[in-house]
Amino acid sequence: RENIGIVQQDVYLFAGTIMENIKYGKNDMSDVDALKTASTSGAEFLNILVNGCNMKLICEGIDFRFGYKGATDVSAIRYFSEQKNISTIFVDQILYKEGSDQEERVSSSFIRQMVTRGFFATVEELLCRPYALDLGDLNISNYMEENAIKVPKTEITQVIPSDGLYSVKINSSSDYEQFHLEITETSVIFPLFIMNYPLNNIEFFSHIQ
Repeated sequence: RENIGIVQQDVYLFAGTIMENIKYGKNDMSDVDALKTASTSGAEFLNILVNGCNMKLICEGIDFRFGYKGATDVSAIRYFSEQKNISTIFVDQILYKEGSDQEERVSSSFIRQMVTRGFFATVEELLCRPYALDLGDLNISNYMEENAIKVPKTEITQVIPSDGLYSVKINSSSDYEQFHLEITETSVIFPLFIMNYPLNNIEFFSHIQ
């Protein structure tokens, strides 16, 4: 915990208080230090990145905000970067509209939401490719049962659609095989015949039920 930190795309809180979440993995942290961490300003954090990590480039979305109460925005980052001679790239918002007048902001979180809801046509349009699982690094024979192959969700690093039955296909060198797979609370269940195919591109078509 002293040397490794993880910043997830989506933020989740563990059970307990906000103070306990801040102290997670650092039980010797005092309440004073936890409050100081929670009130770190954007400028303070940027200085940590410059002085501690030798930061040379900032790349963020045009609507990015951070620091105490989200008070540091792109204009403040630009000013800081000019003073410190740091390069910046700011990406404009990308909006998506399908079937209604309401526009959605496209982000990795939005795409993951579309995957979990089974909206694979939307995902393909946004990614410019079909959504597919890559299980090429797994030894599928380890998960073989009498009538099916059950791969634990914990063995799959990609976003997995919600529980249900799905129509998918596996590409081979000359053709493809279309079949159904089932996703349960704990596993992704495949028919046995997939042992005969490469498993690095299992494309999702539709959510059947």
